Amino acid sequence: MGMNAYGGMLTILTGIDSFHKIKTSRTWRIGVVLALTAVWYGIGEALAGGSAVTTVLNSLTLMLYLLVPWTALNLVDYFFVRRGHYAITDIFRPNGVYGAWGWRGLTAYVAGFAAEIPFMVLPPLAGFSYTGPFPAHVAGGVDYSWLVGLVVSGVVYWVLSRSLDRTREQAAIAASDEELKELEAQ
Repeated sequence: MGMNAYGGMLTILTGIDSFHKIKTSRTWRIGVVLALTAVWYGIGEALAGGSAVTTVLNSLTLMLYLLVPWTALNLVDYFFVRRGHYAITDIFRPNGVYGAWGWRGLTAYVAGFAAEIPFMVLPPLAGFSYTGPFPAHVAGGVDYSWLVGLVVSGVVYWVLSRSLDRTREQAAIAASDEELKELEAQ
C-alpha cells in the first residue's frame, strides 16, 4: 500500500506540475497522500463488492479498460513508429521535438477507448453495471473489449504517425545523445 500511495502522489504532483509549476515539499507529499487516502476510502466504502476478491477483480477490470489503449500506443510507437530511437532529453521538455501534448496519441487513445465500449462487460459498481451489445448477444457475456481497444488504438496511432516529420526528430535525437554523453562525462 505504501508503494501505491507513493506512486499515486507522484502522479498527482506531476500532473499538477504539467499545468502549473509547483515546488514540491514534504508538506505537499504528505497532503496529497492523505487526500488520496480519503478518496480511496470513500471509493472503497461506496463501491466495494461483497468480498475482497470481487473488489480486486472489479478494480483490475476497470484498469484494463483504461490502460490497454495506452499500452497499445507505447508498443506501436516503440516497435513500429520510432523503432526504439528517442530524443531522451526532449521527452521532458514541453517545447522539445515531442511537444507538450501529442494529438496523434490522444486521438488514438480516445478512439481505442470508445471502440471498447460496445464490447465491455462492466462489473457491478454501486448498483450500476453495463454489458455492451456484442458480449450480450454475440459472445455469451465474454468481455473481449481489451482486444478491440488494443487493435483500434494501435492501428489508429500507426496510421496517424505516418505523417510524422522524422528528419526534425533525427536531429533532436543526435543532439540529445550528445547532451547525455556530456552529462555522463561530468
